[in-house]
Amino acid sequence: MKSIKFLSLALAILFSSIAATTTSPAALPLPTAPVITAPTYNGLVGLAPTLKWSASTPMANFNRYVVKVATDASFASVTIVVNVSVAKNLTSYAIPAGILGYGKIYYWRVTASQSATGCPCTAWSVSSFHTVIHPPTLIDPANLDTSLTNANLLTLRPTFQWTGYAGAQNFTLQVATDYSFTALVLNVPVPLSSTGNPQKYTPIVNLPAATDLYWRVSANHSYFGPSWSGRPIFTTPNPPSIPVPFYPANAVLTNDASPRLAWKAAIVASGTTFDHYEVEISDTAGFHSTSPYYRKISDTVAVGNCNNILSVNNGLPLVADPYLGGNATHNMYQILDKPSPDTCPLPGGRQYFWRVRAYNTDGIGPAPDTEHSVWSRTFYMLIVVDPPVLTLPANGSVVKPTIFRWLPSYAAEAYTIQVTPDPTFATVILNTEVFVPYYQPVVGVLQNHTLYYWRVFAQDGIRLFGRSFPSEIWTFKT
Repeated sequence: MKSIKFLSLALAILFSSIAATTTSPAALPLPTAPVITAPTYNGLVGLAPTLKWSASTPMANFNRYVVKVATDASFASVTIVVNVSVAKNLTSYAIPAGILGYGKIYYWRVTASQSATGCPCTAWSVSSFHTVIHPPTLIDPANLDTSLTNANLLTLRPTFQWTGYAGAQNFTLQVATDYSFTALVLNVPVPLSSTGNPQKYTPIVNLPAATDLYWRVSANHSYFGPSWSGRPIFTTPNPPSIPVPFYPANAVLTNDASPRLAWKAAIVASGTTFDHYEVEISDTAGFHSTSPYYRKISDTVAVGNCNNILSVNNGLPLVADPYLGGNATHNMYQILDKPSPDTCPLPGGRQYFWRVRAYNTDGIGPAPDTEHSVWSRTFYMLIVVDPPVLTLPANGSVVKPTIFRWLPSYAAEAYTIQVTPDPTFATVILNTEVFVPYYQPVVGVLQNHTLYYWRVFAQDGIRLFGRSFPSEIWTFKT
């Protein structure tokens, strides 16, 4: 009886040992460890990268892959942001959006496990990657697919605008004729704006006319960049050519405070209609509208701090003007003088800049549908110092003056006073330069019972603006 019980126990032990040998994964040798293939070590990725590795073999010797992503190389539990099982017939894992952050370093590892819940496992294959900084958000030109109004531009040098985010050190703007950006028409670096968002760039050359274009911007960083924006499409306009200023000649010194401004006519593109010209005048090269001498004339409407400006020939048909040598290929504006206290001529002793651009209409863009050229080359002119305004002695007075006075002229640092009994000033008894707006004559210069004529010229100190016209001629009788 005892021998039968012993035999039964021995058989139970034997069968248990055989079953353990044939069914326990732990009894199988470990497969080869997976080897990380992508991203490359310390590679730059977006916020939803796909992690890849080589397959462990043999597949029969393991149950699954385990993938972990952490913000620290220790893989402490509080730093782990991804901890997933991947089927053993797969060798990649796409991290869902919303887990990773912009501009951060992450560590990741993968192992092949023989258990459905834990180990035995192969050695971990470990790597790291870093994510891009926040890409720019494009503002303007808007996408033609979603905003026909904003995307149909009015100039071939539009101002591109976008929002930059923390971490960007500078930007790269690209414009292309194809979505893949293999045919670039613009590829320029753009520094970070010192004034913050929006970031802006205006091309210094024309984009191709009447063309569908794509644009994008990258936020650049020496480690976490570049980070590219989306790729909206926009359509460029077909504006007139750029007008060419020619009168007055550039850098001319003139005593005409109400000059005519003339330019060669713009060429209007086929299928479009000429609309009007626009002229800007300012005493600052930046054409600041806050200047008291800024004027902007569009069509027959004047804007600025003086509205007494008239369009003499605003567009077609062109006319031959004998004032400009009978040239029939120009258009012009004239700043008109009016005999009133609120006159509009440009004050003297100053430098004035001016430029012009042309507008057309093609009927397909937003209202008002007026496409325009870029501004012409900027011309400037110097207007001589304004003549002084006499004050003492009063005109027509009977007096033997002990002092002559006049109002100072802007930019004037010297004055020449002339006194003579000759109304033609062919000969003078007094022709003296002073540096103040008055003069005290030497005793004995003026004779009694004599009718005298007097006038004053103004002159700037460095002779840049020339000598003014003479003041009015006043008289006095001693």
